Amino acid sequence: MPRSNALWTWLRVLLGLGLLALLVSRVNPTEYAALVRGGDRGQLALGLALLFLAFPVLQALRLHPLIARYTQSLAATFVVFMVGAFFNTMLPSNVGGDAVRLLYLKRMRAENWGGPFAMLMLHRAAAMGVLLLAAGVHAALNAPRLARVLAAVELDSGFAAQLRPATVIAALLGLLLLAVVAWVLAGRFRARIAARVRRFAADCWAAVREVGWAAAALLLALTALFHFTRMLAFYLLIRATGESIALFDLLPVLAATALAGVVPLTVGGLGLMEGAISMTLTVFGVAETAAIAAAIANRAVLLVSAAIGGVVYVASGRVDRSAQP
Repeated sequence: MPRSNALWTWLRVLLGLGLLALLVSRVNPTEYAALVRGGDRGQLALGLALLFLAFPVLQALRLHPLIARYTQSLAATFVVFMVGAFFNTMLPSNVGGDAVRLLYLKRMRAENWGGPFAMLMLHRAAAMGVLLLAAGVHAALNAPRLARVLAAVELDSGFAAQLRPATVIAALLGLLLLAVVAWVLAGRFRARIAARVRRFAADCWAAVREVGWAAAALLLALTALFHFTRMLAFYLLIRATGESIALFDLLPVLAATALAGVVPLTVGGLGLMEGAISMTLTVFGVAETAAIAAAIANRAVLLVSAAIGGVVYVASGRVDRSAQP
């Protein structure tokens, strides 16, 4: 890894740790201890178990209908997913989990890069799309109540006021201009690049067309089950602390968390996801101590899953060559 990339990676790690430390320090450690001692141990254990069921179990099951043509077995799919979870969460690396999964699938039975790439992106898009759609429907059905909830919270509207249509249009035009400049500067490589992009896009589209209605329906059903399981897990974790929140009010909480997790400022969304969880939970009336504790519990499950993925990575010999043709 180039020195500049390594430096940037470590800066992202330190930034994430700093954000997490800043968040945790907002509450006195004795309050966390009191929360654990006075909480419902049964609900806490069940909530953690459901978080682990959602990630990694249901997440890996969601991936299987899409990549079964490459892995040929559910066990191999779990290896691919868990190794990706390890790289995505644990290591201070600029190689994301999906990049590692793509490499695994290409070395198995994939004939090109486009097919497995499209399946991995579809796996992500389905999770984000279903969650945002559900959160949007929830917001539309509960608009008056959510408006009252937000009105009771003192929010800084300065940033939102700057997001005028003209500002957004100007930003989009700027991006378009940069794309045009890059295209012109490509010069003699333009035709070659365009041919590769067209071939890659064709491979992606061919793989998507091969998914089939049955696999797509299974993917959507498992995605809905995954999000509901996470909602139920957070609901139990919050109830275990003596706080309360409506089950479906957790939809915007999870949506905000998912959006924070894709912001490429820290490794694995460290600090950003915890901030999104705690802030949105407090908006819905959950005490700050309980909200931060729920965020820490979520991170703990992600770290345990990643550690298991590291063990799988070592035990599988890095790439399961027995799965190759």
